[in-house]
Amino acid sequence: MEAILIRPPLVYSASAPGNFSRLQKLVDLGLPLPFKNAKNKRSIVALENLVDFIGRCIEQPPRGNDLFLISDGEDVSTEEIVRYLAQGMDKRVILFPVPKRAARTLAFSLGKGQMYTQLFGSLIIDCTKARETLQWVPRLSVKDALLKAGREYSRTS
Repeated sequence: MEAILIRPPLVYSASAPGNFSRLQKLVDLGLPLPFKNAKNKRSIVALENLVDFIGRCIEQPPRGNDLFLISDGEDVSTEEIVRYLAQGMDKRVILFPVPKRAARTLAFSLGKGQMYTQLFGSLIIDCTKARETLQWVPRLSVKDALLKAGREYSRTS
């Protein structure tokens, strides 16, 4: 039996659960957020792009067992994610800078170290293998997918 394993980073859409949903709610509320000048970079993947990649694996299955790391192919900061979501929601976003050390200290003292890591840390994956092996290109750019998620979130909330 052969298997194809797909390892995505954060999968996002307007109806995504968890931290992405919480971030969408904060953006929608128009609350000031501490992400101005966030210098992190994160690989993420739109649900539509992940589904498209799975379809490609079904249509053109690679030979043998294989592991694919998959993303939109563009790494973004938390600040960029928030700005694109706000633009898609047609909301004004207020961002303010917080020193990284202060944010980290506060988060860990409140027992929210994992949340700090997800919002301010970097996680970059290399999806070159997925693109080259299956000649796959994401259907949506990260910007277009985040704008779409923001628009759809506004319509359904």
